[in-house]
Amino acid sequence: AIRADAARLGPDCALSAVGLLTTEDRDVWARARAALAADESNRESLALMDSALFVVCLDDIVPDSLTQQSANCLHGISRLDADGQQVGTCINRWYDKSFQLIVAENGSAGINFEHSYLDGHTVLRMASDVFTDTILRFAATIRGGLSITKTLPDMPARTGEVDASPRRIVWRLSADFAHAVRRAESRVADLISQTEVLALEYNGFGKRFIIQHDLSPDALVQLSYQLAYYTLYGELRNTYETVMTKHFRHGRTEAMRCATAEAHTFVHTFHSSAGPQAKADALRRAVKAQVRGVGECARGKGCERHLYAM
Repeated sequence: AIRADAARLGPDCALSAVGLLTTEDRDVWARARAALAADESNRESLALMDSALFVVCLDDIVPDSLTQQSANCLHGISRLDADGQQVGTCINRWYDKSFQLIVAENGSAGINFEHSYLDGHTVLRMASDVFTDTILRFAATIRGGLSITKTLPDMPARTGEVDASPRRIVWRLSADFAHAVRRAESRVADLISQTEVLALEYNGFGKRFIIQHDLSPDALVQLSYQLAYYTLYGELRNTYETVMTKHFRHGRTEAMRCATAEAHTFVHTFHSSAGPQAKADALRRAVKAQVRGVGECARGKGCERHLYAM
């Protein structure tokens, strides 16, 4: 039903893709939302969007690589048809939501979430738990009598009839609103064209190899960023690693500044005539400094968020 309805809309669907307005700056979207809500029918549609736990985006695209899949989940794909109409997946989004579950035609999926109230680690944990639960439940259907104790609780049963058939959300848009949607489409298409996405899967070695050499995988990756930037530009920049402060109630994040004195020494040593052992020693000192800083931030001993709030 959803596919048939989308086929009937034709290429002009971008002109009524209200979700494009959620790509605008917050104040622009706030004004547009208030104007939308002036119409009773639009108010009901907004209430329906607001009451949903999350949004599912069904995209008519088959990503040909991990890079394209990542770009599609980050901002969608901008693609114009022969008549200059936007037909890319960027029009199939609603960013003013907890998160969007984005599913491509081949079943590949990803999540785009609203960051102001939620951090990446929390979303990753949720996705991991749901994925694990799915695998365990599937395993139970294959092997009878398999005992599974750590699954997510079942949804409570609902009383009464539940209409699960899909229904299109109808928007009543004035000519001015149609122009606003078109401006939003042009703006997001321009932003997409200015954004380069490249996904890398490194298979040379992994976490186990790093741990076997008594190094922190996280710290090693952070120092790899520092070394790569220094190799390209000959200097270090003020960068930070996000650290979860989940030891505390309502804890969010702290910022651990990665360009430490030890990191500075390491990148210079790496590009010097020093021997392999001296370079390895400099790396270990930089890793220890990174781990120490992350630990202090996680224990609430960082200063960045405190100063930022002031």
